[in-house]
Amino acid sequence: MIVVTRFNHEAMSSSIIENPRLAKISSAILLITIAGFIISEFLHFPHIANVGLSIIALLGAGALYLVSGSDRKDILRRVDYSVLVFFAAMVLITSAISSSGAISLIMSHILLLILIMFFKAMS
Repeated sequence: MIVVTRFNHEAMSSSIIENPRLAKISSAILLITIAGFIISEFLHFPHIANVGLSIIALLGAGALYLVSGSDRKDILRRVDYSVLVFFAAMVLITSAISSSGAISLIMSHILLLILIMFFKAMS
């Protein structure tokens, strides 16, 4: 059974977008950030500017933060810092394990176990 309804554009546009000017500015910042990603990947000139994707993303987020006009103290109060600490610790631990060579040691044992289980299941 197919149900077809008529879309009421006026009702939807007034209820979803509270600030059309901010929506246009946010869209422009998003497009500029995506263009920055593309330019950074395809036109990579390390001698001129070695700008990584994280810097471009932070610049876009910072621009949106400045333009939004929201209460900055309220935004910082609502941030879940435990999640930020978790991801920061995860990146540090992963980097330490990777640079120590423990991942290759663990993966060689896991690969061996997978091969043993595969051939045992085949017999």
